[in-house]
Amino acid sequence: MDVDHWCKQPTCVNLSAPDWKRIEIPVETDGQRSKCTVYNNPSDHNDTNFVECNAVATERAKSTIVSECNLVCHRHSLRMLDTAISMAGVLFSLVTSAYCGDYFGRRPVIPVCIAIALPANPLCCFARTYQLYMCTGAFTSGSTMSPYALILTILVESCSFARRPALLSLCVMTSLILAEACTTVLKRVPNVSWSFLQFMMAAPSYVLPIAFFLVHESPRWLIASRRLKAAERVKLPAAKSNGRPADCVTLLLRRVEQRLKAEESASATSTVVKDMTIVLRRRLVIMFGSSFSVIIAFYICIFYLRERRSTSEWPERASLLAKALACCLLLMVINRIDKTKLISTVFLILCSFCCFTSIAALTTAGEASLHIVADIILVLTLATASVGVVVNFVFVAELVPTTFGGFAICLLLAGGRLGGMLAALFSCSFMDRARGTCLLAGRQRGDCSVTPSNT
Repeated sequence: MDVDHWCKQPTCVNLSAPDWKRIEIPVETDGQRSKCTVYNNPSDHNDTNFVECNAVATERAKSTIVSECNLVCHRHSLRMLDTAISMAGVLFSLVTSAYCGDYFGRRPVIPVCIAIALPANPLCCFARTYQLYMCTGAFTSGSTMSPYALILTILVESCSFARRPALLSLCVMTSLILAEACTTVLKRVPNVSWSFLQFMMAAPSYVLPIAFFLVHESPRWLIASRRLKAAERVKLPAAKSNGRPADCVTLLLRRVEQRLKAEESASATSTVVKDMTIVLRRRLVIMFGSSFSVIIAFYICIFYLRERRSTSEWPERASLLAKALACCLLLMVINRIDKTKLISTVFLILCSFCCFTSIAALTTAGEASLHIVADIILVLTLATASVGVVVNFVFVAELVPTTFGGFAICLLLAGGRLGGMLAALFSCSFMDRARGTCLLAGRQRGDCSVTPSNT
């Protein structure tokens, strides 16, 4: 969470706090007072050179992890490092759960992830060192993302082909919108400690044990792994709830068993399996690359929006509304347009908006009157990237067979998290370089300069 901060006033300057910020803090190109620089010699009002300060004063009304761990100015990059470590935790967790989900089943992996998430969440909420906060955050992110991926896999393998695109789009897009909406609301709760806010943001993970009792094993995975008796036990209650006779399930499974035996006898002399393996590998590589590209664009826009929040807050709210409208539009057209044309169109629009966002960020850097143009383009880019994430997910669910379904979906999410991790590291490096460039105008500090602090 962002917190207002400014360079701390040295003891040798006899000014009130408002006068200190008004007189000695330089004004940046966006018209706002600088948060991390101060005039080189506060006692000399004719000295317009500025330097970076390490000793900062923060807003006392808010208790955040940023203020407690001093994650501002030259330590601001640690916040991006935390995001990168969380993404790495998710990446490792998804790869592990993908293998276990395809080998042992989707449902048995869920309680293992929940057992890791439940103790990791309180440790993350009440961590008193930033190192512990980052480590527990990585465990929390990874252990909560894996059940999400496995439950989506079960959804894909349990619903009909006609309803799959709409249901999957609704679930993925709703999770994105609700997560952002809850985060936006909780961040604006006044006079609440960051530990409580972190606990509230992690509260939905405490209902994950209910999912283990509500979710059944994927019948398609059971059939693909030749466990027909277990598949029959799962499909009989489903047939009863849908008003279908139990004899239909038994007859269907017998036909499936006969077909599996016929395929096993013919696979030894057929080259179809080898050809399908080559096609599947190519699909997985393309899928991983597309997910990586979409998510890295999404997170770079998120970080850019976070940096611009000090000048205006309306883009964050407009982004939430734009994503909701984009979700409604996607649900209207998902079953009416060919999936290949849909994903090509969405990616082309996203590529165009990313180019426009880059141009707007460069051309409006010193023009406060044109910032609204950059904000509008940024909002549209975020909404399009969200749609791209969902469409890519649906596209993969339509292409990959059940045997590799869990691996494919987890690999898709892992590619996205790799993109998010690199986006965080890129943003971290970019901000450090930008801050160093701004300090080129400064000169050596005088006798009454703002000296670095050990805090």
